[in-house]
Amino acid sequence: MSYKRISVRFNMDVDAERKAWEIIHEKGSGFVGKEVISAINTSRELSGLEKMIRKVVSEELKKALFIISMWSMFRLWRSRSSGPRGAKTNHLWEPSRKRLCR
Repeated sequence: MSYKRISVRFNMDVDAERKAWEIIHEKGSGFVGKEVISAINTSRELSGLEKMIRKVVSEELKKALFIISMWSMFRLWRSRSSGPRGAKTNHLWEPSRKRLCR
C-alpha cells in the first residue's frame, strides 16, 4: 500500500479552526484520518451538487422570465391594437377583409 501523509495544526484561538477540531473529534472513534477524508469527499460531492442545482435553477428561471416577457409583450400589443372606441379586434386570429376580397 502507498500512503501519503499530511500534518495539520489547529489554532484553538481561532473559532473556525476550533470548531473543525471539535467536529473531527466529536464521534470519539479515534479514527481522525477517516473523519477528515470523509469530510473532504463529502464537501467535494456537495460542491458538485450545488453547482448542478444552481445551473438547473438558473436555466429554469431564464425560461420562466422569457415566457413572462413574451406574455407581457403580447398583452401590450393587444392593448395597442384596439379598433375605434376601444373595440378589441383580434388581428392574429381573424382573417382580414382585404385578403378575403382578393
